[in-house]
Amino acid sequence: MKRRMICVSYTRATPNINNMEVPENNIGEQNKLIRAYIKKKRWKLTEKYSDCKQDINDETDFLRMKKAGMDRQFECVVFASIYFCGKRLLSANDLLGRVFYPAGVHFAVAEDEFSSAEATPEEVAEYLQRKLGEFRGKLAYRMNEEFFEGTAYRRYGYVRIAKDQLVVDQEPAGIIREIFDLFCGGKTVKEIAAHLNDEGRETCAVYRWKASGGRYKYNHSVWTKHMVSNILQNRIYIGEWYQCIGDERLLLSCPPIIEQGQFDAAQDLFKQRSLVRYKQEIEKPYRVFGTKVYDLETDWPLAVHINTRDGTRMFRFKYPAPAVRLYEKLTLSCTETENSIGQQLQIQKEMADHAMTMFETKDAVAKKEMMIAPIRTEANAIFAQMLELDAQIMRAGESKDISSSMMEKLKLLDEELQNQFTKIEEIHQLFSKKNPWAKLYSAYSSQDGFIEQTVNKFVAKVMVYRFERVKLIPYYLEWFEKLPQEWFAEWEKT
Repeated sequence: MKRRMICVSYTRATPNINNMEVPENNIGEQNKLIRAYIKKKRWKLTEKYSDCKQDINDETDFLRMKKAGMDRQFECVVFASIYFCGKRLLSANDLLGRVFYPAGVHFAVAEDEFSSAEATPEEVAEYLQRKLGEFRGKLAYRMNEEFFEGTAYRRYGYVRIAKDQLVVDQEPAGIIREIFDLFCGGKTVKEIAAHLNDEGRETCAVYRWKASGGRYKYNHSVWTKHMVSNILQNRIYIGEWYQCIGDERLLLSCPPIIEQGQFDAAQDLFKQRSLVRYKQEIEKPYRVFGTKVYDLETDWPLAVHINTRDGTRMFRFKYPAPAVRLYEKLTLSCTETENSIGQQLQIQKEMADHAMTMFETKDAVAKKEMMIAPIRTEANAIFAQMLELDAQIMRAGESKDISSSMMEKLKLLDEELQNQFTKIEEIHQLFSKKNPWAKLYSAYSSQDGFIEQTVNKFVAKVMVYRFERVKLIPYYLEWFEKLPQEWFAEWEKT
């Protein structure tokens, strides 16, 4: 017969989001949900922890539960909802994800039917991150409701008179129409910003700051091209109002300030001017590699020189060059450099794709566990020291004889334990699709063309050996080198 998991429950009267609506019998509803979940899982509930005071700062039983978890008195703690797992979700999230779970103490959330005992480390991390995102969305929405109700809406040009209703504020609406007229009339965003400043027009930031009674964070008094650009590209001015409610992004309607035709004309102008800027960019001097090319032996930077005889671009020592002639060759074709780096980037791509497939294999799991095992042993030893020291502190507390050195040692042990957990997390990341090297180079495509943006994204440095050979230094090289190198034996010959 399968052994039943020993678990405890935690409930609280106040949620970790201010002004969140809760049922009248809040604790009872949480216990009901938890009981049903535990019964379904056939676990054994041994103790209930509950901060039942109507005090958002009360965490008496939360701290008791935390202490019991560190003492390994239970295997899993069950919450009704992530919004009732502690007085602050961030600290509770940290306890569950960085202390309990790595130490083998699981958690479950009945409302979401989620249990860390039945999930992979990646799924646990994804769940905690997703719930944190939902929490931030709900928090932002509530702050938005409290902050802007009956005042200027955060999108310049409107006042919100209800949760789902905006009306046009004619004063800033006139400036918005003027901005569109000037832009469609041929003015640049920089010229428009200068015009508004010359006219002494109040900026959108100052307007919102005043309308919010000084509670709005920014009150920049000078119009910038970015302010103008944001207004010209904001679809709220043609009646498309996007509102974040919780973790949902909803499209609502509102009175338009600008006609659809004028808005579309402004967007076409943005595209045309972008093409002009692009043409100007490609006509500039060669700078594909920027300042990334160096001589391998001296680490001297190389610069682009145009051969006056045939117009070809060559790399040579940047002025002032070394006084002594170091090598037989003193130049290298930029085209040859591009071709070589392009081939090496393709190899990085192939190896990264191969690594992505290997991450799913038993070999990867075995190697990952081999790397984690000694760290986990060290973490358990530190944890045991902490428990022993914690017991000494409790005994000393009874006699009021707690020394500062004991508390300092406990703090240092806690820091060291967190370091071990961080190492374990990095190893999990190393053997996952979140490996920075594998993630970056699996996204490389030769179809993007060999342009400055590609080099900036995928090339950390280029080392040239005696103007004969070129070597790519990739980003996140340390993440590649930590992987089993036998995986890449096929490419070592190339």
